[in-house]
Amino acid sequence: MKTLRAWTLRLGGAALIAVGLTGPAPGDVGGCGSGVAVASPVDHCEQKNDWTCIRENFAGRSTDEERAACQATIPAMCAGATWPEGCMPTPAASAACIDLLRDGRYVDIPTPELLSSFNTCNLCP
Repeated sequence: MKTLRAWTLRLGGAALIAVGLTGPAPGDVGGCGSGVAVASPVDHCEQKNDWTCIRENFAGRSTDEERAACQATIPAMCAGATWPEGCMPTPAASAACIDLLRDGRYVDIPTPELLSSFNTCNLCP
């Protein structure tokens, strides 16, 4: 009986130590790291500007040459794109903004007006 009690106490102590060593670090709210993916600012910039050029051309607000010129500026404009300090939009939030620009139901609305009418692309309020 004494050996069973000693064995149980040792097992309980080992379990307590294991839980203490494998738990989250202090200050790591939620434990195991945040794991939240952040959208690529360069990809977002490139897609947002590309779809802006495309939709303005499709709606007849720019010529094919103006669309091509618009798209030609995108790589240099977006090469060093970063999110503002403290802004970490998810890939899903970025995709929702791009989907808004791609949505044919709103093609008659000029892009600046569309972006100010919907909060979808306000990724860093």
